[in-house]
Amino acid sequence: MFRKVAVIGGGAWGSVFANILTTNYNEVVLWDREVDVVENMNSQHIHQRHLGKKFSERIVATNSLEEAISEKDCLFFCVSSQYLRNTLKEVKAFISSETVCVSLSKGIELTSNKTMTQVIREVLLLDKVNVASLSGPNLAGEVLDKKPSATVVAGKSNEVVKQISQAVATQYFRPFASSDVLGVELCGALKNIIALAIGMANGKDYGFNTQSAIMARGLEEIMRLGVSMGAQTKTFYGLAGVGDLITTCMSPNSRNYSFGLNLGKGLDFEQAKERLNGVAEGCMTTKAALQLAKEYIVPMPIVSGVYKILFDGAPLDYLEKKLMNLPLYTEGMNSKKII
Repeated sequence: MFRKVAVIGGGAWGSVFANILTTNYNEVVLWDREVDVVENMNSQHIHQRHLGKKFSERIVATNSLEEAISEKDCLFFCVSSQYLRNTLKEVKAFISSETVCVSLSKGIELTSNKTMTQVIREVLLLDKVNVASLSGPNLAGEVLDKKPSATVVAGKSNEVVKQISQAVATQYFRPFASSDVLGVELCGALKNIIALAIGMANGKDYGFNTQSAIMARGLEEIMRLGVSMGAQTKTFYGLAGVGDLITTCMSPNSRNYSFGLNLGKGLDFEQAKERLNGVAEGCMTTKAALQLAKEYIVPMPIVSGVYKILFDGAPLDYLEKKLMNLPLYTEGMNSKKII
């Protein structure tokens, strides 16, 4: 197991993940830019996103990247996908080529269409065996409350995956191993788009039939794209795929579902953004996914419909009409027209 670890990014999930690590480490360093986040964690062991809940006193928060990274064997990055690259540029001055870096972020960089581990490897010039991803149905609040949860650790080195798994495994947080890094990352990023669509449908009170249809067909879409890019089909049927899709689409604590729900209830984009105090990760991922769909020539009607509603001013019933008026097809990965 790694000797010393740190979490880079003290948001809702980063802070909770640091708390997980304190089960196996006497000290876990948590870095964040926000002075208030660091001061509250060090003095009161609380976080503004989890008010009323205490964090472990073993977490040592800091605003200094050098302090956070120095002498660490493993770094867990929990920075928003569109800001990760700039953070990594600052990290580069302090990191060793032997350091293992794990992405906790669920997104695709809009300017490059790269996954988070691809961005990490590109900026930090690390060998792929030292870069991994961790993703699954992990709502931060439930994990903080120590409700039993499972996740997937994906990497190209069995030894590195083993060490990461040992570092994060607790009585309430269970990691499973995978070698499909691309698949696990795409699952984590693309399911957010489907959650936006589910939220919209629920906001319009369409019912469970509609939500189930969107979820099932949405899974087919993201699987088609993932497999076209080189991911493994089985990954999409596991924890990182179906597991995370269900959680993100059905939980009121999901930011992407909540954003879509507010749109479905009649709020416009800016109003939904204000209600959520930010933009859900799936919004930017929708742009990246549509670019990838065009590049790999993969039909993604749900993704394109969500894009039209979010960014082209299409009415909320645009997605409904688009889906219900598609040509008749067989079901499955290799769908064929029947009419």
